[in-house]
Amino acid sequence: MLLERADHDLMCWASVLVSLVVANPEHAGRFAEALLTRTGSRAEWLSIRLARTMDLLVDGHTTAGWLPSDLIRVVSRRADAEAAAVVASALRYQAHRAGPQGVDPEWQEEIDELPPGLDVDPFTRAGLRNILLVIAALRGLPPLPVIVTPPPPLARCA
Repeated sequence: MLLERADHDLMCWASVLVSLVVANPEHAGRFAEALLTRTGSRAEWLSIRLARTMDLLVDGHTTAGWLPSDLIRVVSRRADAEAAAVVASALRYQAHRAGPQGVDPEWQEEIDELPPGLDVDPFTRAGLRNILLVIAALRGLPPLPVIVTPPPPLARCA
């Protein structure tokens, strides 16, 4: 029970940081550094959880009708090009996970036209900064009509 409470408290603190990043994206690096230094031994766990949250948000938005190019535009506008490159990598990985038979040809065209990706290391200030920016940029996007079938979400892939 104590461990669950500590995990819950850390996720609440991370949620507050994401809200602050929504309000002040230019401070994301400082917030990432605070997150890594102030959570002590739980920093690794929290970084992994935030990276997983980012992947689930990307998957969720593609399932909700957002095309890869739309997500890149939104993240570029709400955050920056580096955070958009992280989303490009997440989208490419999503298509890779599904395999060639699991990706609609139109979806694959979208993936092929994405800008270069950027792999993220959630245990570094820069990596966590980008994760926080992506989470903040994707929060609150409404669902859209699905016009191209996306790959299956992360939870359903083997």
